[in-house]
Amino acid sequence: MLAARPGTDLGHPHVSGLGSREDSGFTARYDFGFRELSLAASEAQGLLIIASFSTGRAGSGRSSGFKRESFFRERDGLSP
Repeated sequence: MLAARPGTDLGHPHVSGLGSREDSGFTARYDFGFRELSLAASEAQGLLIIASFSTGRAGSGRSSGFKRESFFRERDGLSP
């Protein structure tokens, strides 16, 4: 296993369903001390969605937030 810096979480892959052996996404978390950032990603049928959840610590003056980005893979005639 890779060594992580303090505050890091190397991430955890997940599959689309029971019995599946193919990764379909991941979750990861990083603790900055003043803020915690969580990422969640999922891919299906050429669509990749990545969401980030940012939580400010009490007394840090930082606000919490949520962002989501979507990416679509265009067919190039070569990929399945």
